[in-house]
Amino acid sequence: MSLDGIRGPSLSSWFSAIRSVVFCPEDIAIVRGEPAIRRRFIDRAAFTVQPGHLDIVQDYRRLLKHKVVLLKKGVRGTERATFDAELARVGARLIYRRRAAVGLLTAPFKDLHQRITDNPDVSLHLRSVGLQGIEGTEAELRDALEAAIQLKSAEETERAQVLVGPHRDDLDIRIAGKLARTYASQGQSRSIVMSLKLAQWSAAGSDGDPPLFLLDDLGSELDTQRRSRLLTLLGELPGQVWVTTTNPEFIASVPADACCLLHVQDGRIVAG
Repeated sequence: MSLDGIRGPSLSSWFSAIRSVVFCPEDIAIVRGEPAIRRRFIDRAAFTVQPGHLDIVQDYRRLLKHKVVLLKKGVRGTERATFDAELARVGARLIYRRRAAVGLLTAPFKDLHQRITDNPDVSLHLRSVGLQGIEGTEAELRDALEAAIQLKSAEETERAQVLVGPHRDDLDIRIAGKLARTYASQGQSRSIVMSLKLAQWSAAGSDGDPPLFLLDDLGSELDTQRRSRLLTLLGELPGQVWVTTTNPEFIASVPADACCLLHVQDGRIVAG
């Protein structure tokens, strides 16, 4: 791959040049799956807005792997303390960026969910182990995170596990005040995820350069009313929108002059 004639640019360069927000049926796992899936969503939302966020994620993962090695070796003392301080510094930066991303998503998420479902009663909150109730600057988060790491130091040594840090973050998604993971139906979960993805698109396009919006399998588990509202929303997006569906009737309401229909059959693409 090359960008402007230069081969092998960094992933951050690619995300800066070709940004996209993708929705597919498997994304319902953002609501119903494990915390790691929600962390990946928040990180993706953050680096869709700021591609440099990817570097912070990679730095933290590298430090995390190194600490696991130290714990398994039983390393203590100055070497461990120095390493924990660096882990707290990078970890605090990652949490701070994630919180900022959640802040950018919250308002459009509520608005878009209401437009799709008539229900504005949804919320987002990033939960971080050891930092409950701690707000403030990145430096304040770093100090609080370092203190939380020290508090768990003996237990981490005993279990040879890293118990505190952004690798244990979770995105708290609620509907009607209840955890969506355990309360939301299949249809509600899908509407929540669609609203999250559109909110991600909205945040990423706030600089006037909207990313692509890619939607796979329109119509899956959405009733007629919600599908109609979704199509209206998609038609208002100022950037390119690509949609796949197995039923052309699902997009029959889209004006002919507002779309280009392509049929895929036997591995070939033909104009509609």
